[in-house]
Amino acid sequence: MLIRFSILFALLLGTNIGFSQLTLKNSATGKEKTLKEGSDMRLLVNMDRPGYTYGKRILEGQLVSGTDKRVKIIPAIEKQHITLDNGLRKVNTTEYDELKGLQPLSVEVPQIEAIAYRSHFAKKLAKTGRSLAIIGSISALVVAPLVSIDYKNGDFDKDRYFLWSGSSLAATGLGVGILLGSGKKKYQIKTPGQTTDSKQWTIIAK
Repeated sequence: MLIRFSILFALLLGTNIGFSQLTLKNSATGKEKTLKEGSDMRLLVNMDRPGYTYGKRILEGQLVSGTDKRVKIIPAIEKQHITLDNGLRKVNTTEYDELKGLQPLSVEVPQIEAIAYRSHFAKKLAKTGRSLAIIGSISALVVAPLVSIDYKNGDFDKDRYFLWSGSSLAATGLGVGILLGSGKKKYQIKTPGQTTDSKQWTIIAK
């Protein structure tokens, strides 16, 4: 029994050691938010450099780990919006989904201007909301009229129609509400030189 307990404890301990997360702290209130490994993330990264009037990099993927120095992310898609000094504008898009041997990308914290984040639970909730909205819409537009027809007499039962369509639209509304409420949460990251604001967050070491 003692041996079994020791093995189980070792496995649990190993799992905890392998867990990674990223911690944000509100610059004004001190409130902390933990972003967990594997969750969906979008980074807005500053690309200012000589020759650029404007340069931003949008990187979407899954969080691997983070410190107050850098954030690592498994990328899914990357977009670079660039305006050169001569007025030329470019948008470069890179898709990583089919890339073999994909490794995490590391982004320096001072370059990060904003983070959009969605947890595993919120992601599953969004799928549920989307399914509910689709099923409700189909039920309101297709099922409700069909079940309201008396195929023997050719009559149309208005009461049944309003009951079905009302319930279906309620389900659609609920699904849309869940979908909107489970979207990515946005965090404005305080960059060097900015004044403290209640809407700004800093990436801290934990």
